[in-house]
Amino acid sequence: MRVVSRLPVVFFFLMATCDAIATDEPHPLYLYAEQRLNAQLWLEGAHALDDYLKEYPDDYAARMQASSVYYQLGMLRQAADHASVVYRESGQHADARRMLIRIRTRLARELDHDDAEAVLYLARLSGMLDNVDRASAYFAQAWALTSEPAVLLEWARLFHWAGRAGDAEPLYEEYARWRPTDIKARHETAQIYNALERHERAVRELRELLHFRPRDPVLEVDLARSLLWSGDTQEAENVLINLLRRHPSNLPARELLASMYHQEQAFRLAYDAYLEILRFKPDHREALWRKGEYERKRYLEIASLRESLRVNPDQPTVRAELVHILLEENRLSDALYEMDYFLALHPDDRAMRSLRAEVEEEERARVANVVHRTHALVRDGLDSHLRAGRRWIQYHPDDLLSMRKHAQIMLMAKEIREASWIVEHWPDETASDPYVERIRRLVEQNQEENL
Repeated sequence: MRVVSRLPVVFFFLMATCDAIATDEPHPLYLYAEQRLNAQLWLEGAHALDDYLKEYPDDYAARMQASSVYYQLGMLRQAADHASVVYRESGQHADARRMLIRIRTRLARELDHDDAEAVLYLARLSGMLDNVDRASAYFAQAWALTSEPAVLLEWARLFHWAGRAGDAEPLYEEYARWRPTDIKARHETAQIYNALERHERAVRELRELLHFRPRDPVLEVDLARSLLWSGDTQEAENVLINLLRRHPSNLPARELLASMYHQEQAFRLAYDAYLEILRFKPDHREALWRKGEYERKRYLEIASLRESLRVNPDQPTVRAELVHILLEENRLSDALYEMDYFLALHPDDRAMRSLRAEVEEEERARVANVVHRTHALVRDGLDSHLRAGRRWIQYHPDDLLSMRKHAQIMLMAKEIREASWIVEHWPDETASDPYVERIRRLVEQNQEENL
């Protein structure tokens, strides 16, 4: 009765603070809801607002009004459903977030820990509010109560969307043992493997999925990307070319192929690939930029000369021309490589040997300058980061992402002892975290160098 007695005050407060209906004349359903609420028929008014929102789902003021009425009536899930819509669809609406936090607090206080459905609902609500660790604890509780594979998948996706691939991996793998034919979930598992830099495992997973769903363009593009990251460039190219024969307008495949050619410095092929992208999408920003870059910075001329040298390496005039172009473009390391090749074939060329000595001296000076500036930045710019990092991990020992970053900064600052301490105190349940393994190897290397 105490709650009902407060409802008129709450309603009039809401009416004063909510935005007015955009139209000059309120919709009849909204007018009816307003009449029910004015008459203190709260449940009827809330249901009338539900009817109105079916026709006007984007009226967030009315939706928050319905959420508040349901909250005061103690119908917390209905209140959360309305506030969740506003929170998700309007850029994390501040009032909706406050309402959801209040609902979560009450649900947690009143939770029946043996009710799997209630625990799962609270897990989802906590995840929506970006409280990943709290949500994970509720998912673990729900899994213990139900052993439903769907709970495992939601739990894994919670970590996936939070960027915690190491925590998501075992959950996805456990789910795959229960549901081996769930293509979407296994595709997400392959993405997790790539995030953990286990690209060969991602390749195997994607190949298995293509047995279930042959010639799926999305899976094939991801397979090519995983092959590329694992170092199998030729196979990645074959996959993309075969895909484009069947689907010439597949932009993700064309973008990946062009990017791969660019990284391999096959500039003529990359240029042609970007032209193909522009044929299908004339306003493609990256392709337009790359096309202009190639034409402006003589990439095509360099590619043509290199193609000629690939056919016949012993062309001193052609290689000398390539060297001069690279020097004009200030690509000193590439020019040094070509000069070394030239001198291996023509060791008595004094002009080239003299030019190489000058370029090598200039390149050494440039590299020394870069190293000096980098050390200065590390020396002058890391002190505040070190202090802040130490304080943070002292009070947040479960924030593994911050611990990783702090350990890496320690290594940059040559604080080997502190980096070692972080690795030694890493939680046992995530001891196989690949980032930690990498940090551990770097610590060992630094310790060996300092002996």
